[in-house]
Amino acid sequence: MAILVIIGWNEVEPLLDTFPDRRPPDPDLLNDAGCTCDDCDLPHHVSTPDEVRHLVEVTKTFLQQLPTPAVITIARSSRDDYCPPEEVDFIQDCVLKMLEEIYNCIEITRDYETDKSEEEDETAQGTSA
Repeated sequence: MAILVIIGWNEVEPLLDTFPDRRPPDPDLLNDAGCTCDDCDLPHHVSTPDEVRHLVEVTKTFLQQLPTPAVITIARSSRDDYCPPEEVDFIQDCVLKMLEEIYNCIEITRDYETDKSEEEDETAQGTSA
């Protein structure tokens, strides 16, 4: 699971001027560009719950040193098996709890809940077997 922290809107808005019609690129295109091309099985190491909690605490300490961000993006990495599917929700819950502790009131948008491509992939796999 990866976390992208954008420090402030004033640093983000000028980037929109670099895109046609001030619209950022398609999120799926960005996702595909960031996918790895590993030739080995993932994950390399499955963290224990205690390791996850420790890493979240380290991240919390780091984030507390930064100005309050305007946007935070969390990549679940559940489709490519980079993050073990059975661990995704636990890790996400730990990270969201930590962010709530730091920033108090946060607004969460879960784009993956409305993403139909995952359901379509599962349906296609079920009919091809």
